[in-house]
Amino acid sequence: MSGEAPSDARSAGARLDRLRALRPGLSTPDSLGALFREARAELGRAQRRMAGVADAWASVVPEPLASRTALQGLARGVLTVIAADSAARFEIDRLLRSGAEAEIIRRSKAPVRKVKISLAGADRDDPAR
Repeated sequence: MSGEAPSDARSAGARLDRLRALRPGLSTPDSLGALFREARAELGRAQRRMAGVADAWASVVPEPLASRTALQGLARGVLTVIAADSAARFEIDRLLRSGAEAEIIRRSKAPVRKVKISLAGADRDDPAR
């Protein structure tokens, strides 16, 4: 029985090689490395974009108000800001409408078209909100 094991291993390896040749789209360790490198590069770009937006946000929004907000993300030119409570949301809304939004867009190193304010803990699936 021990004599059959190397032969079985070779035939299994050969079958696996034939299968890989038939399905070239399957990931191999080399393509996983490329995938991780690509993901790392994309995360680095996203981090740099958000850093540019964060700098603009910090320079325009007064610190007492900025401390009650968090930048959630930037997608398709829309900067999403989370307000800690409804009072902070109201203050941010007034500030943005008074020209701060245009100033953030102008100062941002990332392409921001508009600023969206969300309330912390708001359930998006809740129709009452």
